[in-house]
Amino acid sequence: MDHDDSQPSPAVSTARKSLGLAFAGGLLELICRTDVLDIRVQGVLGLLTLALLLIACVFGLLALIRINHADLFAILLPGLAGLIIGICCLFNLASWNRSASAKARPRAGQLEAARTSARESAGARLSSTGRSASMVRYELPPLEQIPAVIQKIKADAARHQGEDAAVLRAWAAHLQRLDSAFTNTAVALNRLQSANLLDPGWVLDFSDNEGVRRRGIANDFSDAWREMDRTLATFQGSYHEDLRNEQVSTRRAGVEYQALGLFLQQPEVAARIASLRKYCVVEQEIGRGYNYACGKVFDYARMARSTPELAPQFRQQMDNQLASLRQTQQTAASARQEAIKALE
Repeated sequence: MDHDDSQPSPAVSTARKSLGLAFAGGLLELICRTDVLDIRVQGVLGLLTLALLLIACVFGLLALIRINHADLFAILLPGLAGLIIGICCLFNLASWNRSASAKARPRAGQLEAARTSARESAGARLSSTGRSASMVRYELPPLEQIPAVIQKIKADAARHQGEDAAVLRAWAAHLQRLDSAFTNTAVALNRLQSANLLDPGWVLDFSDNEGVRRRGIANDFSDAWREMDRTLATFQGSYHEDLRNEQVSTRRAGVEYQALGLFLQQPEVAARIASLRKYCVVEQEIGRGYNYACGKVFDYARMARSTPELAPQFRQQMDNQLASLRQTQQTAASARQEAIKALE
């Protein structure tokens, strides 16, 4: 009987275990926060600390739930202390984890930047030595001279072999993209000018389909210049596709892509492309102006034929839209001249 009375109750034992585990978790937490430890060791110790503190909190809570009058102080003091210490250490552990993560992000970014710099340096060394250096003379000739330049590049490709020939063919195909886009703008302009969209006297078909067709001509002009602008905007990025079509190796394609990028970054080349893109935007505005104006011209011509008494009102709307188009064309003149000078 005396032996049984000397044994602590389960609630007292649980409370003491809670306090002991809380102290052990707190000690491990202090060790975790030591900067001399490797990050992987800190991670393992952090998980162990988290487990000990959670168990300490659970044991403390269970002991307090099972408290009785006979063992009031034997349970209350260690159980409550274990619970409080466990909760405080958990908060400290979470705070340290957030702080460590915040410090790790800049270090990771610096490491990635260092790796990127190393790759770029290696690429630069690769492109400046041996057969891996670019042998293409990258240039952006005046638009009307591109077909002749393409023929010269194709002739050079015929005199080379292997990847050198493939790269030259890819560069010729890439310039062909730009020439095709520019040619489409000229075709759209000829169609726009020959359609006489702004003369109501040339409206002979008054059906809705005719109105849609006339506006479509103006839209095609605007779309052609939008495609030209997209071709210029993606001039470097789309080069990958032409290199891939010629089955150029990934290593050599990277060298050529970098060489073209360095060429396009030259101030005078970048200024020419910027002027060209500004020119494209202005021509798109003119196309939209034609769309609105030719719609008003068509509406006036149809109204003058069907309901002459209402024609003056539509005539005023047509004149206003034509005036707006002329203003857009005047604004475009300076941008057009700037682009022409840049391409000379």
